[in-house]
Amino acid sequence: MQIVAYVTENGDIPFREWINTLSSRLRARIRHRLRRIDFMGGDSLPVGNVLMMLFREFTDKPRVYYQTIDNTMILLCGGNKETEKADREKAEEYWGYVQWLLN
Repeated sequence: MQIVAYVTENGDIPFREWINTLSSRLRARIRHRLRRIDFMGGDSLPVGNVLMMLFREFTDKPRVYYQTIDNTMILLCGGNKETEKADREKAEEYWGYVQWLLN
């Protein structure tokens, strides 16, 4: 599985911007979890047109929003419980743009 981050038209990378706000320990845990992701179950839940990954073993419960195309995981953005609604809306906006580019 290849993992890539979504890049906006302006060259911003929302997932990187979000993950860089976290502690180095939490960043390492998230990156480790992404490297061993299992798309067939576990802590990934469908949310609208994007998937929300819940890191249940982490105390602050970060969310990583992503979608897959073939064998590629596209990291759209991240957030937490408090910003979940806005983060989901952003992720769906980003995914809509990716779909538009692909068509």
